[in-house]
Amino acid sequence: MLDGAVLVLCGVAGVQSQSITVDRQMKRYGVPRLAFINKLDRGGRDPVTAIEGLESKLDLETVQLQLPSASQ
Repeated sequence: MLDGAVLVLCGVAGVQSQSITVDRQMKRYGVPRLAFINKLDRGGRDPVTAIEGLESKLDLETVQLQLPSASQ
């Protein structure tokens, strides 16, 4: 029994094949989710691309609560 899940994505690679598999399982069982974009302190990070991947590859509706500043 799950009340919810946190889907952790890489801020550099974005949505990967394992993310798609896990998302498919969450949809199958109706598990509500919160997505967290990790590794935003690394070079090559792109949170906007990760968010776009959530919307296009996983067909999820997103609401961005916080975006990091570009000055990092």
